[in-house]
Amino acid sequence: MKSTESLAACSNIARAARCMLPRGFAVACHAASAALEIPQRERALVAHAVPHRIAEFVGGRWCAHQVLAQLGRDDCELMPGALGGPSWPPGILGSITHEDSICLAVAGDRFDTLQGVGIDLLSNQRAAALVELADLFLSPAETRIHQQNAFSPQQLADFFCAKEATVKAVSHLAGRYLDLAAISIRQQHTEFSAIVADLSCTVRGSLSHLDKQILAVACC
Repeated sequence: MKSTESLAACSNIARAARCMLPRGFAVACHAASAALEIPQRERALVAHAVPHRIAEFVGGRWCAHQVLAQLGRDDCELMPGALGGPSWPPGILGSITHEDSICLAVAGDRFDTLQGVGIDLLSNQRAAALVELADLFLSPAETRIHQQNAFSPQQLADFFCAKEATVKAVSHLAGRYLDLAAISIRQQHTEFSAIVADLSCTVRGSLSHLDKQILAVACC
């Protein structure tokens, strides 16, 4: 992706994320790059990964430290937590995603009513492939509907993206990463709610259809 195109894409994605998140969240978006500066212990986590994976990881962590700095909390390392994802500082809700060599991170603090946040970017180019994979991520109830009146590729992409964001928002509450098929999505235009099997929390979110990606934000 050309630098000017990347800057425009990152600006659009960051703007969309700010509009979709509750007040109090900081947002940072940047092109994936291994040249960005992050704590050495975090960089060491992907020391043996392929270059593309290193660039995405470093870009995501750089964005994460940018949002923490906006919150006055860039005094820590984001080492892996119990589920393998970054362990955010106490009192901080955060999430990272990357797609199409673009990295996005959000974080907020001092929330009384929120327990988790999750974000996901999905390339429009991947939407068609999801038609063949629908049985892997649709819930039993969604599968029955799909068999009777097939969801469009766009609907399937929206469901997949919303579920990925939901997984990031609630898995820490369940103590495990949730299966996408255990999540049912109820969508109304760009808004959605998610019902998670065996979990009582209410998950609500929104979707934004950008030029080349779908962005999903889920909060519980």
